[in-house]
Amino acid sequence: MKIKDARARGTGTRKRWTCAAKAVGPEAMTAPTTIVDRADTPGSDRQAAAPTYTLEEKRQEHRRAYLPWTVAEEERLRIGFISRGYSIEQLSARLGRNPGAIRSRLERLGLTDGR
Repeated sequence: MKIKDARARGTGTRKRWTCAAKAVGPEAMTAPTTIVDRADTPGSDRQAAAPTYTLEEKRQEHRRAYLPWTVAEEERLRIGFISRGYSIEQLSARLGRNPGAIRSRLERLGLTDGR
């Protein structure tokens, strides 16, 4: 993004943001289709990691991977964890989610202490 100083145009002291993509066209404003690792930014001492799986491969194993949680799913998670005492792995299989997603959601719902 470029900053244009409004004073240079004689319209006051406020700064106005303009999009540099106007010069290259609207295709520059589309959402990225790949995940960018910030490790390859200048000044980073980390090396960028290559993706080890695709979304389709992940969904073959966990059918609801990376989809938003619904209220009904959260309720099934609560009931399964609290009332029925299912393990993370059992909940993962029943809800079609990655075990890490189950742990994260349980923590977010305040049902675990984050360990």
